[in-house]
Amino acid sequence: MRKSRLLFYYLPPVLWAAVIFVASSLSNIQVLEVGFSFEDKVKHGLVYAILGALIARALAHQEKFALNRRLLWGMSLLLGVLYGISDEFHQRFVPGRSPEVADALADALGVWLGTWLYLAGARCQNFFLRLKLKMLARKGANFRP
Repeated sequence: MRKSRLLFYYLPPVLWAAVIFVASSLSNIQVLEVGFSFEDKVKHGLVYAILGALIARALAHQEKFALNRRLLWGMSLLLGVLYGISDEFHQRFVPGRSPEVADALADALGVWLGTWLYLAGARCQNFFLRLKLKMLARKGANFRP
């Protein structure tokens, strides 16, 4: 894989993971609050859904993962969930923060959702691309000068 292509696919998940790390390093971070009881878990899920989608996108452009959806699923989930667990562990050392199992579960669910959304979107895109190619092939077959 060329260096520019490598950066295009792998830099976004690395940068997003860095954003998560910096945000979780802050004591008493105040993010937009809506005010319902499990809002913190929803935020964790959304942040990690983005990470899951970015990881899946990066891995999907490697031949061994592109040809094996189960491997792609497994590796995306493994990387995202391990990062979520390590982030919760990291919060143990941040004043005013503490690790929570519920947060790690919300992170894992978010990674799963993001991976699923990316793969579902890719599948739809491939379906419509194949449909378009079939239509163009038919049009070309019926073309008579």
